[in-house]
Amino acid sequence: MSLRFGAPFALALLIAGGAVSGPTIARAQSAQDQQACQFDAQTVCQREIPDHARVYRCLKRNARRISPECRAAINRGSKARRHQPR
Repeated sequence: MSLRFGAPFALALLIAGGAVSGPTIARAQSAQDQQACQFDAQTVCQREIPDHARVYRCLKRNARRISPECRAAINRGSKARRHQPR
């Protein structure tokens, strides 16, 4: 996986239940962030699963409907992506 996609992509992969491993994913998001959004992804963005990018966009689009913990994880992912070299 390319590092270009960064933390938001990694978060979406793990949220959607993808069996992904490796150092890129481990560095991109903490297990707490992944767990924080799992329920929200399954309830708010169920139609987007298994498309990881769509799950992430859905969670961002529905920020008012997701848990505060997931919202914080999404915000951390967005910040990480903004600071990543292209």
